[in-house]
Amino acid sequence: AELTRRRFQEGLRDDLGLDDAIRALPQVTDPRVRTAFTYTATNICRLRAEYRSAVELLALFESDVEAFELEFARPFVHWSAACIALGLRRFGDADRHIQLIEDAAAVPHNHIHILNARVLRARIDLQSGRAAQALEHLSEDLPTSTSKSWRSEYLITKALALACLDECSDARRLATAAERMSTDAEVRVLAA
Repeated sequence: AELTRRRFQEGLRDDLGLDDAIRALPQVTDPRVRTAFTYTATNICRLRAEYRSAVELLALFESDVEAFELEFARPFVHWSAACIALGLRRFGDADRHIQLIEDAAAVPHNHIHILNARVLRARIDLQSGRAAQALEHLSEDLPTSTSKSWRSEYLITKALALACLDECSDARRLATAAERMSTDAEVRVLAA
């Protein structure tokens, strides 16, 4: 809860203090608590570009998802892995994980994950200097059935693609809309 609070309030610059929580993790018996923590910590480390820690936490997250057969969490494992791969510029690995997210999104109760897959595909294109192609992944209407956090990430990625294409007024408009929708640290950084 503290990690999430910091992500949406003061940011993630200060020490995360994960060591004690990681040492205590084997004592936690509820798989939902374990996976909620490891998923959150994985992505906080990824946002801080602490990829070694992110990979280690992702392994713990994935291990619990497998051990407890938490099917609903599998797309989140692949989303986290794809984000880490993007940070490390391992586009082939990112693409494989995005494909698994897209496959999961084909199942009706997982359809919300298509939004994350589109954002990740756009980010691969942006990191590869293909802003026009990135924008194509973000051309569909924004689904309202997803969380504000996910929608803001979609908007801010679209704003970034527009900025790369010198569509500055549209980029600013979307960046402002994304910031109004979420106080997420990643949204604030990309909006700036």
